[in-house]
Amino acid sequence: MSDEIMDSLKQAFMKDKENIPDECEMEDQTTDYAFGELGPEESGKVKEHLKTCRYCLDLYMDIRMAEENAKYEKVEVLPELQRAIDKGKKPAVSPFQKISATISDFFEKGFSFKPVAAFATIVLLTLGGIYVLRDKSDLHPDTPYAIQIMLQGRTQSGFRGGQPEYKEFQVEPGGAMKSDDYFRFQTKIDKDAYVYVVFQDSSGSIESLEKGFIAGGKDFFLPDDNKWYHLDKNTGSEKLYLLASKNKIEDFTKRINDLKSGGMDTIGKVFPKATIQSFSFEHQ
Repeated sequence: MSDEIMDSLKQAFMKDKENIPDECEMEDQTTDYAFGELGPEESGKVKEHLKTCRYCLDLYMDIRMAEENAKYEKVEVLPELQRAIDKGKKPAVSPFQKISATISDFFEKGFSFKPVAAFATIVLLTLGGIYVLRDKSDLHPDTPYAIQIMLQGRTQSGFRGGQPEYKEFQVEPGGAMKSDDYFRFQTKIDKDAYVYVVFQDSSGSIESLEKGFIAGGKDFFLPDDNKWYHLDKNTGSEKLYLLASKNKIEDFTKRINDLKSGGMDTIGKVFPKATIQSFSFEHQ
């Protein structure tokens, strides 16, 4: 950056530094606009307001940038974002805030946004925040889900009172179970997701299940309601694939047909936007 530009920035930031507003009556509208909750007419009014209000511009930029970085940064939320947090949003300090803070410290802490500072604002937007105005989906793919899968086994150990007794055990990935054993999967996903199940048995047959929307952090079982799958006499590898998607997979049945045609090795291509976790065991 040239000395002339740095000089202009300094003058813009230093001007009226004693008159920094602590709040603005357009704060709520700015927050709604940042989260895309306003109509065209109201959005236009906020856009015009942002040209003359540094307080609201900072709030807008912080929220938009925080949506991209909240999952990767573990920082203390600044006071001016508290109202947004109270509305159920969880923005975190963004790279733009860090850039802004660094420049502020260099020119002495504290600056206000007035029309005279327009040039400085344009430079800052170019350097640190202009890409925020792009659609978020163009910047990052969906963040992968963390999926846990555990396999519980059950085998008949005898009879008591004419009723069969069973012994339950845990099966590690790649472990073994025997024909006539029973099994069920205990699973958990870290965030809310639409969940789908694909199972390939020892004969190579592919079966699928649309599990539906599952709340993050809660255990769920396959099958449900304390039921168990039963191993037949066909030995070989048994594989479970759990798919988690941010959005519902509308053409799931068609994709399953494509998977059956292309083989299980193509599952990543058939479901490119889903997080896929597998679990396999040997059927002996």
